[in-house]
Amino acid sequence: DMISGRILAERDAYGQHAPASTIKALLAMVVLDQLNPDAAVRATPSSTDVECSCVGLVPGAVYTTRQLLDALLMVSGNDAANLLGEMLGGSATAVAKMNAKAAQIGAGNTRAGSPSGLDGPGWESTTTPQDLAVIYRAALNYPLIAQILHQSTAQFPDGAGGFKQIASHDHLLPNYPGFIGGKTGYT
Repeated sequence: DMISGRILAERDAYGQHAPASTIKALLAMVVLDQLNPDAAVRATPSSTDVECSCVGLVPGAVYTTRQLLDALLMVSGNDAANLLGEMLGGSATAVAKMNAKAAQIGAGNTRAGSPSGLDGPGWESTTTPQDLAVIYRAALNYPLIAQILHQSTAQFPDGAGGFKQIASHDHLLPNYPGFIGGKTGYT
């Protein structure tokens, strides 16, 4: 319940699981706490060299924080997560800020290992269904996050001076009347 925070239904609420891309809502909150949505950044080769689900960032192209948030939350862009991590001071700094944010909002069983939710040796991410409820309740209180999660499409730079349309991967959005929005994640 968005107002009270009461969990209305649960299954294995405190079981530890890999969050995959659902952790990106935590990154989005940190980004909006620290960066202006209009701030611009040039994509680097390192931000685009990632296991995809990707939005297709082009090295050398310029993107705004808002555009990267669209890519992060709508199409689960791991490349967008990497670039936002760079904007926050690098991956390790971004992860530290994500973990501090999780603790601040009461998601004490969550540990981000990367900005994107991808795992690797020595940097696994874990969370619980209970913590994801806490994270999304907090995230939906950010008007821009709520707006992005609720939109079905957005215009995104194509890296060649034009734009392409990106679409939300959330299948509940068009099929569940009254749905506010959420974030998919697969592992």
